[in-house]
Amino acid sequence: MGKLAGLTCCLVAVLITQSGWSQDSPLSNSSDAAVVNLMQAAQSFEAQNQFQKAAQAWGDVSKLLIAEHGSESWQVANATLAKRVSEQQAHFSPAQLAEVRQVKALQEQAVTDATKGDLVAALEKLNSASSVLLRLFGDQSHLVAQTKTRIAGVLVLQGQLEAAWNTYRESLVIARRTFGPQHPDTEIIYYKLGLLLHRAGQHERAMDHLSQAVTISKAVYGEDDPNYADRLTAAGVVFQSMGQYQRALEFMLTAEKIQETKLGANSDRRGLTLKDIGVTYLSMREARESQKFLKQAADIFESQRGEIDPFTLKTKSQLAAAMAMAGKLAESEALLELVLNGNRQTHGPQDVITAKSEFQLGILKGKRGDYETAEPLLKQALKTQTLVLGKAHRSTQRTAFAYAQLLDKTQRSNLANQLRQDYTGTRTARAPSLPKQ
Repeated sequence: MGKLAGLTCCLVAVLITQSGWSQDSPLSNSSDAAVVNLMQAAQSFEAQNQFQKAAQAWGDVSKLLIAEHGSESWQVANATLAKRVSEQQAHFSPAQLAEVRQVKALQEQAVTDATKGDLVAALEKLNSASSVLLRLFGDQSHLVAQTKTRIAGVLVLQGQLEAAWNTYRESLVIARRTFGPQHPDTEIIYYKLGLLLHRAGQHERAMDHLSQAVTISKAVYGEDDPNYADRLTAAGVVFQSMGQYQRALEFMLTAEKIQETKLGANSDRRGLTLKDIGVTYLSMREARESQKFLKQAADIFESQRGEIDPFTLKTKSQLAAAMAMAGKLAESEALLELVLNGNRQTHGPQDVITAKSEFQLGILKGKRGDYETAEPLLKQALKTQTLVLGKAHRSTQRTAFAYAQLLDKTQRSNLANQLRQDYTGTRTARAPSLPKQ
């Protein structure tokens, strides 16, 4: 998944679940007890199929929220949309109301399926839910926009990036019309589009969308909110990919301070930001600063996720690279050996992540003159990458040429030249494509 995210379970949290409006919790926590009581009354009326009374209650909620947040606030928009849904359901037949309840069940089951890794089942349920919502509420309903956003998230997890792009765009059109531009649900679509474009290597377009997400999230969540911090980190990662390192650090360091204050020093989300800061310093070849932040991130991941969790191992691998850059070759080698053993346990001996660890350790041992140990590591890495990725993949070719250099250094130039010849060819693209417009 690259920098988009690491594990499927983490992706589900970002791509499937909603962080804005929902039928169960349609408003942010209000400081007004009267608003809370009216919300609870409205939801109670809905549960009893008394939708006219529910609509009246939502109307009263809206009036109170106008005084609390202003008529253009996203909280008022949510109350207005909740009222509209109740008014529509007041005219539904018992069979249609049963379908509405089934939609909610399908959406909950889809999240469960996706978390378990059954993306086909998740997509099937969400598509079924979307079809029902289209029929009952129309193609311009905010409920349809939310479901399309979830569908797009599953498509991303399946690697169907162009289909996900189109679905997110459809969702964004409806969201801007129904929720308005300054709304959590509109914001999260910009955020996810930015992540998708970054994954596809279209960094400037990604920044256009993430800038929108940053601006909206600051307005709707506040500048000390962890959601706003997440958007800052994502924008920072894209700046880092564009080589704008100081701008990246500005965003990430701001995010990290928010996360430390609001979530705690050992929060997983702070760990992710610390890791990205460390990687940025690594790209700047500032080994000392990189080690400092990557060590903090690795410690957090190990305490929160375990020592052989993929995030922990990947961060330790990056920490080892920073150590090697600083000239701490022995320490780097020892850490890479731990990472390799962990990847073999977590991913298996013939996985590309394990192969990458073998490559890194083989390169380092070669630099230290331990060709006897380096050679089988590079040889195994090349075997796995050739089998899984193919000869034309840039990672495979990088390993092949590193192995060839080792053969040259050990007076086997004929084998080295043959290896280079076998692995010379057109390299595959780094990132999947998306429409340019």
